[in-house]
Amino acid sequence: MTTPDYVSPERHAGGADRLVELDRDHPGFRDSGYLQRRQTIARLALDYRPGDPAPLALYSEEEHELWREVHSVLIPLHRERACREIIDLQSVLPLDPERIPQLEDLNAVLIATSGFRMLPVAGLVVAQTFLRYLGRQIFLSTQYVRHHSRPLYTPEPDVIHELVGHAATLVHPAIAELSRVLGAAAESATEEEMIGLDRVYWYTLEFGLVEEWGEVKAFGAGLLSSAGELAEFDANAEIQGWDLDQISRTPFDPTDLQRTLFVAPSFTRLICDVTAWVRRGLWRKGSIACPSTFGRVSKVTPECVSPHVRRPSDWLTPDTSICMVNTLSRWFDEVGSGEAARSDRTAVDIRRHSRAAVRGGPKNRPAHW
Repeated sequence: MTTPDYVSPERHAGGADRLVELDRDHPGFRDSGYLQRRQTIARLALDYRPGDPAPLALYSEEEHELWREVHSVLIPLHRERACREIIDLQSVLPLDPERIPQLEDLNAVLIATSGFRMLPVAGLVVAQTFLRYLGRQIFLSTQYVRHHSRPLYTPEPDVIHELVGHAATLVHPAIAELSRVLGAAAESATEEEMIGLDRVYWYTLEFGLVEEWGEVKAFGAGLLSSAGELAEFDANAEIQGWDLDQISRTPFDPTDLQRTLFVAPSFTRLICDVTAWVRRGLWRKGSIACPSTFGRVSKVTPECVSPHVRRPSDWLTPDTSICMVNTLSRWFDEVGSGEAARSDRTAVDIRRHSRAAVRGGPKNRPAHW
């Protein structure tokens, strides 16, 4: 059997052939010094061999200064505009505010909590390559830094986007599992189906919004890593209701500010609904959506969600993770997220159930878990 090139030791992430060319509108497109620096750092990824530690990128003092500038602007914005779960996760995987963290330093925490790790990629790759690696619990991360002329916005992934936007979310076992099942779906998706999967990934994990206590909060990494977009997403974009079928049919422009965004009823609904949408194969051409789950104000029914949420495979901390996810799933089965998302008691109940599951452990689980 032939090994696919995206897992071949000779061509990590498909090599240079899989890279998307730099757009002519990129702020560094005509800066020869910047392009040379990018190529130097990109070579670390092109020379990478699977099984080795993530390579060390030797950043200049100017690059560290750019990191400090962006970090100092973004973190206060996160406290104001990001959802509570993001703030909590940042305390689990704190980032050095003074120096650009190295991928390998973060991997120790990621592997221990969710089984994911971050490995280098030389630049933007096609969606199917990126998602397939997620299916193997590998997040392909760039290591170069955005152009200094636009420190608060980047039209493509850079190390600031990867670390500030994605790294902490990968600590969360349920977000990691959602990333993994999206990647597994990409493995067998046709070209047309891949478009829908890519759009759902874009409008949720990259630019997703969630409702929290009656306010719209940022969840997606693209928003979390772009100060300008995070500060004014509600003014710059049309905010639409939660409908995964509509999301899968909505095109996007990765090189500009987003003009359309979608808001989920809650963080938990986003994770549960998208996971169920993928596991049930509703991204397949000709599939029929489950109307009771994927409308704007629908309930998450046991038929649509619980079989999928209750199968968190390949986590390195199975007792804690499975307890938490099963408890939340059972609670949503009983209460119904339509009412829960509007209840002032939701966050308190979720924390209480999650902590009870962790404290209980395998010895104290109810027999029906």
